[in-house]
Amino acid sequence: MTSHRAVLGDFSSVVCLKAVIVGVEDTLGEDGASVVFTRAGRVRGQQLVASLGLTGKNIPVSELAVTPDAAARVARDCVASKKLFRTVSRS
Repeated sequence: MTSHRAVLGDFSSVVCLKAVIVGVEDTLGEDGASVVFTRAGRVRGQQLVASLGLTGKNIPVSELAVTPDAAARVARDCVASKKLFRTVSRS
């Protein structure tokens, strides 16, 4: 189930995401899953850069933090990544 939050954006259940990760690992093995999720992370990063209108620009990270929208998105994604990492590593 996915919902939309005006400030933080879409979110989904970590339990459901963990089930996807475990299923992919069971199907492809750890190495195959690593390749798949690394690629997915790169694609998500490219989408985030495009949504911020920064494609093809070489902007230092320190300047990105000045942009409120970029800072909110990065903070949100970092928090989500930390929660996911803790959840998956405990299994």
